[in-house]
Amino acid sequence: MDPDKFIAIMQKWAAAYAPSGISPVPEMQPRHFAQLNMPTLVFRSGRSDLSHTRATSEWVHRLIPHSLLLEPPWDDNEWNRRSAQTMAGTDGHTLFRSWPKLVPAIVDFLVSNP
Repeated sequence: MDPDKFIAIMQKWAAAYAPSGISPVPEMQPRHFAQLNMPTLVFRSGRSDLSHTRATSEWVHRLIPHSLLLEPPWDDNEWNRRSAQTMAGTDGHTLFRSWPKLVPAIVDFLVSNP
C-alpha cells in the first residue's frame, strides 16, 4: 500500500476514535442526543474501566433527556478482569459472560416504559 494512503487511512480511523471536547460519541453532536425522545437506559461504567470510562456513561446520560442511569449488576473491576481472562485464554468465555445479569434491569425498564 502506498505509505501516504496508509497514513491517511490511519488518521481517519484515529479521528473516529479520538475523544471530543463536545461529545462522548464521535460524529454525534450534543444536539443529536437532545433530539432523542424515547426512553433510554444507560448503564454506568466502572470507575476502573479505562476502555469505557465512567465519565463517558455519565456524559451520555446528561445529554439524553429523561434517560435513566443505573449501576451495572457487577463489581467495578468486571470489564478489566474479563479482559485479562479473555486475553490470557484462562476462562474459556468471552468478555460478555456477565451480560445476562443485565436482563432483569432491562426487563424492568421495558415494562416501566412501554
